[in-house]
Amino acid sequence: MSTDELVQSYKNKTPVIPHAERMEIVKSITFVDEVVAQTNRDKVAAMEKHQFDVMFVGSDWKGNVLFTETERIFNENGVEVVYFPYTSNTSSTLLTEVLTKIAQPN
Repeated sequence: MSTDELVQSYKNKTPVIPHAERMEIVKSITFVDEVVAQTNRDKVAAMEKHQFDVMFVGSDWKGNVLFTETERIFNENGVEVVYFPYTSNTSSTLLTEVLTKIAQPN
């Protein structure tokens, strides 16, 4: 799971839910074996280090030039890539704006 610093580095945004809380949310899912802090975006290095056999990623990455090579290497190593459907009607930017307005004092 991407650290707040990593998200900030490539999205130029700080996540609304802090990293530690996101880790706890995912850890609480019955089928999750382990949650690892992601400090860089190198998925192949993560696969080599953690020896996972499934990686979950948003469907907005499917067919992305940056991800195609990673997926090919995963396939060669028996790692399944599961794409979560992109939620086009849910905007994290919009949610952040709404939450910011709610948190502002009158």
